Amino acid sequence: MANGKLTDDETERLVGAPFAVLALVAGADGKVDRKEIKRFQQMIEAASSASEPRFAELMQIAAKTCDAWLVRLNAGEIDGESRLRDVATLLATRLDPQDAAAFRLGLVSMGERIADASGGGLLGFGKRTADQESAVLNKIRGMLGVG
Repeated sequence: MANGKLTDDETERLVGAPFAVLALVAGADGKVDRKEIKRFQQMIEAASSASEPRFAELMQIAAKTCDAWLVRLNAGEIDGESRLRDVATLLATRLDPQDAAAFRLGLVSMGERIADASGGGLLGFGKRTADQESAVLNKIRGMLGVG
């Protein structure tokens, strides 16, 4: 870590980042689809055993608190954009560069997979990601400084 141990508040803010990505990407087309939620829950579980220890540690906490975060999401209590801006600052100032890069890439990857979850045209042919979701993914990449 760049500047010592994370505080409980900083940890919670980072743990909430994937839920901000979910709120932005899944909500981009005006509806949060069950497939998107299911894919997201699977991603959180899988990320809990990621090879990057800091990312895995934070995703383990996210997996344990997933239901509570989803309640907050459904209640409209998660402002995805402001949360991700805050997370970008935390990543730049509180994590070492390797951990920060892994976290950024993990969030972008989650966003891409959430967008793919409900996409697809007739019989699975056609565009997998809606235009609105693609625009949000580009915005997320920009906020996090990825690609």
